[in-house]
Amino acid sequence: MDLTNKIGIAAFATSLGSLIIAFFGYCLSKKALQLSEKDYLEKSLGIKSYLIDCYSFETNGKQYCEFAISITNLSSSAKSFSNIELRTGYSFENDECGSAISQPVANILPPNVDADYKKVKIPTNIPPKESVSGWITFIRPKNENITFHINEYEIIGISNDGPVSIATAHLLRFMDNEKN
Repeated sequence: MDLTNKIGIAAFATSLGSLIIAFFGYCLSKKALQLSEKDYLEKSLGIKSYLIDCYSFETNGKQYCEFAISITNLSSSAKSFSNIELRTGYSFENDECGSAISQPVANILPPNVDADYKKVKIPTNIPPKESVSGWITFIRPKNENITFHINEYEIIGISNDGPVSIATAHLLRFMDNEKN
């Protein structure tokens, strides 16, 4: 075997070793990509919410809507709501539709509340894979001059990702000194 054949065999062995190392590097980078995609998908998971209870009550001549909600963060990163608002969809007698937006009211308590009554704090921060639940109060839209029928109450959370519908209700019972 002459020198050129030995050099050729050494070059072939070196290139074969490089191919094996490159293949293992490819497999490793593919696993890293799969892990980062999985992490991205877990961080982009949204919230899951439940409407537990809702009712309407009157205090000091004003009507209020009270909603008990539970919000679960399914994501592996924290979520927050800078504001939570109520969008009320209504229709007039002539079948025209409209909507009104109400902001939460913090200092109003419904009649006959229990000792374990808990309000949702705004802004709301929800840690990863955890839930926040409580009551939130809004002023019910009212206009003395126009007759309208409320079709829907939709609670909307405003987050960095944009508005997110938390819960929807179509009927509210009226609570008047009701005991739970």
